[in-house]
Amino acid sequence: MRAAVKGLNDAHLDTPYREGGWTVRQVVHHVPDSHLNAYVRLKLALTENKPTIKPYNEAAWAELADSTAPIEVSQTLLDSVHTRWDRLWRSIEARTFCKSPHPPGTWRAYR
Repeated sequence: MRAAVKGLNDAHLDTPYREGGWTVRQVVHHVPDSHLNAYVRLKLALTENKPTIKPYNEAAWAELADSTAPIEVSQTLLDSVHTRWDRLWRSIEARTFCKSPHPPGTWRAYR
C-alpha cells in the first residue's frame, strides 16, 4: 500500500480512481477499516459459539470525516492491525477451524 501511494500529492489522493468511485485517499482509509473488521470477526469466531458476522456499510464509512485524514494515519493502523492479525492467525490450532461463524439471520454452517 505504501509503495502504491508513495509520492502522491493531495490532488492525486483526492481524485477518484474511476468515475463515480472513491478517491485514492478513501481507498487507503478503507483497507484498514476492512482489515480491522476482519480481525474482529476472527476474534469473535475464536471466542464465541456460532458468532454472528456483522456487516458494515462500507460506502457510508468512506464518507465519514476520518476518511479525509492524512493517509499516514491509516498506513500505520494497517501495519499495526496486520501485526496483531498475523500473530493471532499463527496461534490458531487446526481443530479451531471447525467453528462456523455465520452472517446475521442465519444458522447455516459455512465450510
